[in-house]
Amino acid sequence: MKNIVIIGAGLSGTLLTINLIEQGGSGGPVHITLIDRNPERDLGPAYSSREEALLLNVTAGRMGAYSSAPGHFLQWVRKKGLSAGEWDFLPRLLYREYIQELYQQAMKKKAKGTAMTRIQGEVTDISIRNGKAEVFTENHAFHADQVVLALGNFPPRHLLLANRSFIQSRHYFQNPWPDQVLDSISKDETVVLIGTGQTTVDLLVRLNRIRHEGKMIAVSRHGLFPLAHSTFKEYPSFREEIMKQNSIAGILRVVRLHIKKSKELGQDANAVMDSMRPYTQELWMNLTSEEKARFLRHVFRYFEILRSRIPPESEEVVKRLQESGQLTVVRGRITDLVPQDHHLEMIYIPAGKSRPETIASPRVINCMGPETDYFKVDHPLIKNLLNKAELQPDPFHLGMNALPNGAILHSDGTAHNILYTLGFPLRGIIWETLAAPEIRAQAEQLAHRLLQKP
Repeated sequence: MKNIVIIGAGLSGTLLTINLIEQGGSGGPVHITLIDRNPERDLGPAYSSREEALLLNVTAGRMGAYSSAPGHFLQWVRKKGLSAGEWDFLPRLLYREYIQELYQQAMKKKAKGTAMTRIQGEVTDISIRNGKAEVFTENHAFHADQVVLALGNFPPRHLLLANRSFIQSRHYFQNPWPDQVLDSISKDETVVLIGTGQTTVDLLVRLNRIRHEGKMIAVSRHGLFPLAHSTFKEYPSFREEIMKQNSIAGILRVVRLHIKKSKELGQDANAVMDSMRPYTQELWMNLTSEEKARFLRHVFRYFEILRSRIPPESEEVVKRLQESGQLTVVRGRITDLVPQDHHLEMIYIPAGKSRPETIASPRVINCMGPETDYFKVDHPLIKNLLNKAELQPDPFHLGMNALPNGAILHSDGTAHNILYTLGFPLRGIIWETLAAPEIRAQAEQLAHRLLQKP
């Protein structure tokens, strides 16, 4: 019997498990072990909140768990008696219920030769000998033929400040995702959010939901929030034209040309960005390392604002908070976080100025996005695999070094036939890998690969 261990039961790990169960039996008997440190009711940081106001960032009509049926989620919602349209942005907790129901259905229908075990625990190490793996948690060890690191996101990196004492302060919150971050918050206290990306938007929506009355201050170098989704006519593909470009400058030139053309036609410029999605992975992989580095250095933040959009409902909350004066956006560079008895003093240099200014707050929340440099991730499994050279960061430290099919690369560049990954850890390799449409395709393909006979 083939033994497959999946580490992580977020969206990536759960979708992979569902596909392995549903495809099981085609390649002989298989035993699947799914290990996650969180309770079974959770589904990774993005989908585990109990907050109904947190919405999916992809429309309901495209969130199906199967590539062949992108509308499957919407059909499931309607069968539940809920009213929803193809372009609606539905609660993430509803999507969690959908995925977990699919998991339970797969369990009930699994083939006779397919066995499944779910374990709650923290994986601390993996030992590989003689073409086999042994996976260790705090209390158990599991033998495996193949192991999938479906690790998802790690907490944000700390600010790179000379004074590190803020890390131990009870007023500083490194991990913005747990619901408990806003527990016990005083109604009128000032909240500082580091960053202005999607995580900050989520926190603002949650603060608005609990009717927080205190000031909210979002601080980042650019001071730019993601744009909102809008309904628009599909823009024709210009794949052949853009694939001829081998530089970021050339790609930007073509994109700007089509954005101008879309405006002349009275169309939404966002349609141009969405039309690129089917071949964004191919476009990224065709670039040289130098051009990828140029993109990350000069274009990345602005691309994220255009590409990783938020629901219109979330944008409305942000705008309303800004118009009321409750939310202030500060453009600047943080130079220090100084712990005091009852608050943190954030010292920063505003954009365009040279003199530092100070903001005092009893709750400073790190919303800078997950740590992607595996050399800086504080996790025993990652540290042990790095020390053994079984795992390496990708060249841009956006995730793991791997092949596009998920096979993790050794330090010498050869591909594993034991360790695999999918989802967020592949960002440096294929770029477009964060949303459900990409993850579901990876889960289907990786399940097929893992079930193949040696």
